[in-house]
Amino acid sequence: MSPKQDNQETGRAARRPATVTLCCGSSVSTHEGRLGSVGALVVDEQKCAITHLIVTNSDAAGTGRLVPVGCATAGDGEQLMLDLDRAEVLDFDRLTVPYYLADPPSPDQRGDVESWLNPPVGFTFALHDQLPRGTVALRRPVVVHTRDDQVLGIVDLWDLEPRTGRIQTILVRRGWLLNHRGLSVSGPLIDHIDDDGIHLVTRRAQLFGS
Repeated sequence: MSPKQDNQETGRAARRPATVTLCCGSSVSTHEGRLGSVGALVVDEQKCAITHLIVTNSDAAGTGRLVPVGCATAGDGEQLMLDLDRAEVLDFDRLTVPYYLADPPSPDQRGDVESWLNPPVGFTFALHDQLPRGTVALRRPVVVHTRDDQVLGIVDLWDLEPRTGRIQTILVRRGWLLNHRGLSVSGPLIDHIDDDGIHLVTRRAQLFGS
């Protein structure tokens, strides 16, 4: 690494926030303005940490770039800022990301968890073979399961430590009605993450104190 690159990396590390909030669908911007959106999250299955974001862009329909999560400098769930230029994002590996061939579910349908578990015909998701080994790509909806194999709900928002990708909290909703604000679940309560979603170490009754 050249001295200039080393200085750039040092500067970027200093700008990393303690926490960013994001979700699949968050709008993504670079130094030059809006680039696309978060199409999926890449999770290290052993560490239960987010390693990369699959960021969609307009250079080819239905494709995105595998962007390290440490490049995120700000995020509130709706907007996500990357400490990158557009050209730097487009230098990352290309992946195919989820996209709708038909209209997405209506707001009424989104209130029903089962509609999330059975996406409409025309919903397509494929992965390029360069997805890092030992990781899984999660697209919306990400289902949350309790220890007693009950579906708690779906992930609405993720709070991450971008330097490590460690999950600090997730905001869970059952449809949109788990409660008005959703249920905040601490990262340490996550047992493991796989293609089926997030699996917690606790039973449903423990989460609700009954």
